Amino acid sequence: MNISRRFFQIADETLSSVDSKAQRVFAGYSPWPQKSKDLYGTYYYKEVRKTEAGFFLGYLLLDKDHRYLNALPPECFFFVFVHPVSRPLHRKLVRNKDGLFAQWQRQLGEQRSGVAEFHLLRDRLPALYSKHSLHGVPTSEVSLTSRRFFHDSLRQVVVIGIPQRLASSLEGGSHGS
Repeated sequence: MNISRRFFQIADETLSSVDSKAQRVFAGYSPWPQKSKDLYGTYYYKEVRKTEAGFFLGYLLLDKDHRYLNALPPECFFFVFVHPVSRPLHRKLVRNKDGLFAQWQRQLGEQRSGVAEFHLLRDRLPALYSKHSLHGVPTSEVSLTSRRFFHDSLRQVVVIGIPQRLASSLEGGSHGS
């Protein structure tokens, strides 16, 4: 699927408009702009003991390497990750059936009150993710639809304290319950 230049203009304007909120939500995480053929947005991450963990806020542009997501690009895409998946911290937080990510998925499901619905993948980089397809959305509605999704995703992770709990887990703090 070809994505128009206009889409990227809208994406840049939209991401710029949610950037200040994202910076507050992810205070203490380093931003890293990502503009690849697959992802267009910003990673917010911390690195501890050869493991990176954090968030991605932006767009999924291609489904080639992401077929397991059943994506219909372009999609608004938000996810929480621990990388690489082979590290002990990933096993503890993501793969463990009682791990922090499983707890967050349950809590997000219980408090769901917006457009973002979160899913858990125990063996992939987008461990806890939410997406919303913009395929077929009129160009005039892309910005509003995207903003609503991003603000809702951020609100939901803030309500249950995911950024702080993930940071605490990285620093060797409690299990984050």
